[in-house]
Amino acid sequence: MFTNIILIASLTLGVLADGQYKSRPDLSPPKIKVNQQIPHLISNDLLFLTPRARLSESGVQFHEAQSGAYIFTAQGELVWSGYTYFGTPAFNFQAARYKNHDVIYAFQGAFNPDYGHGHGWVRILNNRYELVAEVRGGNSKLTDLHEFQITKNGTALIEIYQPTKRNLKKSGATNSKQRWVVDARFQGTLPVPFGR
Repeated sequence: MFTNIILIASLTLGVLADGQYKSRPDLSPPKIKVNQQIPHLISNDLLFLTPRARLSESGVQFHEAQSGAYIFTAQGELVWSGYTYFGTPAFNFQAARYKNHDVIYAFQGAFNPDYGHGHGWVRILNNRYELVAEVRGGNSKLTDLHEFQITKNGTALIEIYQPTKRNLKKSGATNSKQRWVVDARFQGTLPVPFGR
């Protein structure tokens, strides 16, 4: 069963594949050092992380590090690498139940560091790490990376963006072309089974 734990950890991102794993010599997962465990919040000794390469001074993300979704033990040993399973970078990596099965999911898509949001979709993998469903915003809305939950009845609750016209003069707009805001809203939708 996939279960989150909360740990205070420090990360050192690898730069190139270092061949330390015989089954996947192309991997160079981040190495973590667990500084402190919070015992009453630990279950099944698993830590879900989505480390990303640092941003340059100009705000550009370096891509040489293997940003992605990872599962580690509470001692910092790699259990699973989501590198190539989810897009890079991955966000909001969690465990859940979907159709009475244990699953993991993560947001993948584009990340805009200037505005702090993303545009993409959510991939859901089963306990054999096979893609079983994807979730996208309905009515041509853009799904964000911040919120995603699978409800008990099998639907998904996602955050979407709704561009909205507003009078922005009170907020400092200096010309009439500055009149759009991106309104964050929630939307309920059904995951689409993979292959349909």
